Amino acid sequence: MRRSRSPALLLLLCCSLLLAPAAVRAQADAVNPLQEVDPDAPADGYADDEAPPTRDPLLDLPAPVRTKAPAPPQPAAPAPAAGTAAGAVAAAKPDRAPSSEPAPKPAPPAPPPAKPAPPPIQVPTGTDADLLKRWLAWRAAVEKPNRAGAEEAKRELLSLRDQLGVTDLDAFATAAARGAKTRQDNDDPVGAIELASAAVELAPHLATAHFALARAWFLSDPTDVGRWGRELKETAVSFWRDPRFLRAAVGDLGAALLAALIATAAAVIAILFLRRARYFLHDFHHLFPRAAARWQTVPLALILLSLPLVFRLGFIPALLVLFLAVSAYLGWTERVLAAVLIALLGLAPLGAAAIARASAFSGTVAEDLAALERGGPDGTRAAARVQARVDDGTASFEEEFALGRFLLRRGQLEKATGMFKKAALVNGNDARLLVNLGNARLGLGDVETATTLYARATEQDAELAAGFFNAARLHYRKAQTLYDAAEAAELERAQSAQLVALQLDPSLSRLVDLPKDKPQPLNLLLASPGLTPAEIRAHATLPDEGERVRAQLTWRLIGMTPGVLAHGLPAALALAVLGLGAFGGALSVSRACDKCGRAVCRRCDPELSGGGSLCGQCVNVFARKGLVAPQVKVRKQLEVDRYQARNERLAWLFGIVCSGGGHLYGGATLRGALYAFCFLFLVFLALFREGLIRAPFGELPVLLRLIPAGIVLLSVYFLSLRSLRRAQG
Repeated sequence: MRRSRSPALLLLLCCSLLLAPAAVRAQADAVNPLQEVDPDAPADGYADDEAPPTRDPLLDLPAPVRTKAPAPPQPAAPAPAAGTAAGAVAAAKPDRAPSSEPAPKPAPPAPPPAKPAPPPIQVPTGTDADLLKRWLAWRAAVEKPNRAGAEEAKRELLSLRDQLGVTDLDAFATAAARGAKTRQDNDDPVGAIELASAAVELAPHLATAHFALARAWFLSDPTDVGRWGRELKETAVSFWRDPRFLRAAVGDLGAALLAALIATAAAVIAILFLRRARYFLHDFHHLFPRAAARWQTVPLALILLSLPLVFRLGFIPALLVLFLAVSAYLGWTERVLAAVLIALLGLAPLGAAAIARASAFSGTVAEDLAALERGGPDGTRAAARVQARVDDGTASFEEEFALGRFLLRRGQLEKATGMFKKAALVNGNDARLLVNLGNARLGLGDVETATTLYARATEQDAELAAGFFNAARLHYRKAQTLYDAAEAAELERAQSAQLVALQLDPSLSRLVDLPKDKPQPLNLLLASPGLTPAEIRAHATLPDEGERVRAQLTWRLIGMTPGVLAHGLPAALALAVLGLGAFGGALSVSRACDKCGRAVCRRCDPELSGGGSLCGQCVNVFARKGLVAPQVKVRKQLEVDRYQARNERLAWLFGIVCSGGGHLYGGATLRGALYAFCFLFLVFLALFREGLIRAPFGELPVLLRLIPAGIVLLSVYFLSLRSLRRAQG
C-alpha cells in the first residue's frame, strides 16, 4: 500500500514545485494605483526622461517628492486539507507546528475619537469701500446724535480695520480731529473729547490726532496735567517717528537756518559799512581834483557801490563791494568775520541742496512704501504705482516686499506669494520675507511649508520675534488635534516659542488671546513684520530736486551757473579783500578820531603824525594846552558828547531792530553776530509758521511752533539788550 502511494506523492510534489515561480512572479508584478488609472505610466511614477525634484531653487525648501505606489495586499492562501496530497506533504515536514489550531490573538485597543479640527483661518475679504461704508455709518450716527449707534458703528469700523491689518486710517482720523475742534468751539467739551479719542483710535500713530485729544483735555480741565501732558508726549513721539511730519520739519528748520545765515551776513556787513562809510567817502573825495565838491563825489560813490544790484550780479557781489569799500577801515576781527560770512554764503547753495534731499518725501518711493506699510486706503493707490514699477522691472526689494505684505493683509494670498517670490530673487534670506511668505502659505492651507518657513526665519534672524510667535501659533493649532504625550509636546513647543517671542517684542501680547471656537482672522492670528523706518527713509530721494534748488540759489546769490568755481569764488574774493584791507596803513587811508569821530586824514592835516588816533581839531583842543580859547574847547567837548550820544542812540536803535545789531555798531563784533544769527533764526521760524513743506492730513497747529520759538526769541532779545546796556555802561 505504501509503495503504491509513493509515486503519486512524488508526482504531486513535482507539480507544486513547477507552479511556485509563477505565483511569486505574479505577486511581484502587481499593478500600482497610478498604473491602474494610466496603464502607460512608469512603475516609479516618473517619466523616462523626468528626474525627481530635490530642492526648490527659489527658497531652498524641500520640494514634494512623488513616491512609488505601494503594491496592493495579496490574500493569504488557504491551508491545505488534511486528506489531500498537499496536506500529507505539509504533515510530513518536521518543522511544522502541531495540527491543533492556535489561540486567537487579543483585539487591538480602539483608537481614541478624532478631535475636531482647529478653527479655520479667516482670510480677509474687506475692501476700501467697506471701510468707507462703515466710516459713513459712524459719522451719520455721530451727527444724529445716536450714542449707542455711534459706538456700535465705531466698533465695527475698528474691527474691520484690524481684520485688514491697517495700522492707521489717517484721513478718517483727521476728519474726526477737525470735528473735535468744531465741538470745542461750540462749547461741547464732552463731544470734543469723544471725537478726539475716536481720532486716536482710528490712527494711533498720527501726531495731529494725539494733539487734538491733548487740546480737548486741556480746554476741558487745564489742571489735569497727567491727561493732556501724556497726549502731548505722544504727539511728540508720533511726530518724531512719522517721516511725513519729521522731514517737513527738517525742511523748515533748514530753510530757517539758511535764511538766518543770509540775513546775518547782510546785517553784519551793512552795519559795518554804515559805521565806516563816512571815512570811505572822505577818502573817495580825495581821488578827485580839489575843485570837485563833496555833493558831487558822494553820489558818484554810491552809484558805484550799487552797480551789482543795478546789473543783477547777485547778492554776494553786492556784499563784496560793500566789504571792499570799508575793509581798510575795519579791525582784524571785523574783517575776518565778514570774510567768513561771505565764504559761507558761497557754500549756501550746497547746503540748500542737502536740505532739499533730506526733506524730500512727497512724490518719492518712500511715500508709497509708507502708505503700503500703513495699509489704509492710500495704500491701494500706492500699490498701483508700485505694481507699475514691478512690471517695468525698476522696483527694489523693499517695494516688492511692501507690496506683497499689503496684498497679504488684504487677503490676496496667491498674488502675495508671487510677489514674495519675486522679492526672494533679490534677498531670499530675509527673515521677514520668510515669515510673511509662511503666513501666505498658512492662509492657503499649506501647513508644512509654513512650518518650514518659520523655522528658517528663526534660523536667519534669532532676534525677529514674529518667526517665533507664528511658530507658536502653529504648535497651538496642532496640539488641538492630538492626545496625551503628543499634545503635551506640541504645547511645550508652543509655550517656549511664544515666551521667546514676547521677550523679544512685548507688543505682540495684543495678538495672544483669540477665541478657540470661532474663525481666526489671519491678520490677528499671525504677526507680519514690515519695513523699518530707516529702510523707508532710504527711498525718500528726488535726485533732480537738490540740483534744481542748488542751481536756483546759486544764481540768486552768486549770479552765475553752479559749479565748483561758483561756490569757491566768493571765498577767494573775500580772502583777497581781507588781504587788501591789511594794507590800509600803506595806502594812507583815513581813520576815525577816538573822540569826535572825524576822519584822521594826513591829506587834510599834514601836521598829524602817522600813528595818531586824534584828528587835528582834537589835537589842538585836548592835546595842546593853551592853544585855543576856553570857549572853543567847550564847544568841541559838546561836539564830542553829541557824537558819543549819537553813537549810543544808533547802537540802541540797531539793537532794538535786530538783536546783536547794537553790539556790531559798538564794536563787539563776534557777540553781536552770534546774537543776530540766533535772533534771525527764531524770527524766520516764526515767519515759516505754516511750514514751507506742508505735511499731509493736516499740519500741526501753529501754537506748537510759535510758543517754543517765541519763548526763546524773547529770551535772546532781552539778553542782547541787557548785554548792550552793560557794554555801554
